[in-house]
Amino acid sequence: MNLIESQRRRAYIEYIRDKISGEKFKGLSFSVFINRIVNIRKYIEDYIEKTPRKKSDNQYNSDKAKTLYYDYQLDKKIDEHLPKKIYNAFYNRTAPEDDVLHSIQVLFSIDMDYSSFCSKLDKKIPDYLKYLKSSSKSETEKHLDIDKSFNSQINENPLIKSENISNNEENEKIEKRAERKGITEKDVTEEQRKKGKKKNPFRMFRNTAIISIFIILFSFASYQYFKNKLSINKTQNSIYSNIPFDTTKAVYNVLLFPFQPLEMCQFHKTNIELAIISRLFDMSDKDSLNLQIKYDTLDCIHSSTEAESIGKKLNANLVIWGDLYEHCTSVNEACLKFVNISSENTVPGLKLKGESGIEKMSSLSEIKEGKLQRNIDYIIYWVAASSSYNIQNFTKALYYFKKIETNYTVTCELYSYMGSCCFKLKSYKDAKIFFEKALEINPNMGVAHNNYAVLLGDIFYDFQGAKEHFEKALKNCPNNDVGQNNYAYLLGIKLNDLKGAKEHFKKALVINPNNPTTHYYYAYFLDTIIRDKYGAKEHYELSLKIDPNNAKTQGNYATLLFMEFNDIIGAKEHYELSLKIDPNNAITQSDYADLLYFKFNDIIGAKEHYELSLKIDPNNAQNQYNYAYLIAIKFNDKVSAEKHYLDAIRLNPKLKALDKVNYFFSEK
Repeated sequence: MNLIESQRRRAYIEYIRDKISGEKFKGLSFSVFINRIVNIRKYIEDYIEKTPRKKSDNQYNSDKAKTLYYDYQLDKKIDEHLPKKIYNAFYNRTAPEDDVLHSIQVLFSIDMDYSSFCSKLDKKIPDYLKYLKSSSKSETEKHLDIDKSFNSQINENPLIKSENISNNEENEKIEKRAERKGITEKDVTEEQRKKGKKKNPFRMFRNTAIISIFIILFSFASYQYFKNKLSINKTQNSIYSNIPFDTTKAVYNVLLFPFQPLEMCQFHKTNIELAIISRLFDMSDKDSLNLQIKYDTLDCIHSSTEAESIGKKLNANLVIWGDLYEHCTSVNEACLKFVNISSENTVPGLKLKGESGIEKMSSLSEIKEGKLQRNIDYIIYWVAASSSYNIQNFTKALYYFKKIETNYTVTCELYSYMGSCCFKLKSYKDAKIFFEKALEINPNMGVAHNNYAVLLGDIFYDFQGAKEHFEKALKNCPNNDVGQNNYAYLLGIKLNDLKGAKEHFKKALVINPNNPTTHYYYAYFLDTIIRDKYGAKEHYELSLKIDPNNAKTQGNYATLLFMEFNDIIGAKEHYELSLKIDPNNAITQSDYADLLYFKFNDIIGAKEHYELSLKIDPNNAQNQYNYAYLIAIKFNDKVSAEKHYLDAIRLNPKLKALDKVNYFFSEK
């Protein structure tokens, strides 16, 4: 007959108990015995923290210390003999029971291990069974004794003791009430049980608050976990590749290589590359940067020349790599390097190749905040801003430029672009401020002088100020055809310097004979100022040959054909082309209405285009006057005609001298 395993273990524990001096562990079950050993350190630490240190408690402290002496000695033995791995397993309740028994045998220097004990025990089974029967107390009774002694220790606590006293008083009251009413002892016990279960409102509130806080924290942690998980999955599914970028997409291509571990720590790995990629994705999503990112783990970069060569093969715009110094401490070091391959995307104040320098970092969160990526972010935002500017999305371009102004490098080029964006968006005061800031940084910046001069002349009517800045612009950039053209227009149209205007128009055309804007302004100057209709016709045609989709050029050329050459068919054709390109030009709508009314006698079409013109610009006095004349004469609508006539006179009193329609209306 063999013993079951639990009986074997119990026998071995009894054997160990007999070998240990003192009564501390007598009568404990296997699990209680193990827990008591494992938690000795915790008991002592709790005692040290909670025991008062007043002088009046010295005697109490002394007595208590004596009772814990054996525990303390045992704690020292645990530190000295018990393997750390087994102790940790004890403390976390994860050790297998075989390891526990072996550790106890080593801990207490027991001469017989568990397996040897079991082999001897099998030979003496009858004696052991007799020992179990003769035991004065059953295992259950022993446990009851333990619980009693444990409860007596608990009741020594004054807070618990006071609670027990109040409960006893309450029970006595219940028993007395029961005695008066003739209730049995069983009913009294039931009433006591219900009374003990009476709900405490404060405890309910506390528990509810704890549960609510836990739910909120758990929800937030889950959100962060799944957000990061989604970001990692997004990264892993889309970037690990050495396939060339798709150049058909209107995106900015960023190629990342692994950082070279110049120093390595065997205890942890710093995933700096994933932190950089995560930041790039966040930037792209937040600010619509249209980044396409690839992480090439197959190639290893040792120089900027190598990075540039591989980047060009993979159609990258920007290549990132670097060096990593992993220290086995909380602080590491890294150096980020880059090559800006797209030379057309030159960034002011920054070379095409560069590095961040060696920076200390205590965690990857600093990388996600952009500690190493200042130059990278600057390049990306500048490219996004200039790309938006080139497609005339000035609102978006200004947003990116302001982002650069706030967080990165401030240059004269930056303020000049911001001034141009504000000018296009009709924020003229802001444009003036930005142009002045650009010239404050660089007084010799020709582009800023030119743009500032245009603003002063066209918007603020400061022609002398405009002339001064045009001259400074041409002094620094004499071969700038745009500057020559703008200066010529100011001289001819605003300052009546016909000779100077002609000279600078011709200089602009020598520098760039294929600039349609120069041809347009020169034609306008010849038509309206010089009255050279043939010269004007020649340059309008040259401008349209280079750029046939310019609505303003088409409209002015149509007016020239209509008014000077009486080519009404050609004029009608070019008016229609102009309105097809830009139907919201009030002047072209009005001029086309004049052509239809006076040359084609198309009063329906004329009325339609006059109304479109007034809808776009109701403050044009001449259009109001012409429309009043049309509806009074051809449509006999004198009520509406009178209204538009009076609006025209209000806008321009000089029109009253034209007695073309006055006799239709009574004087007001």
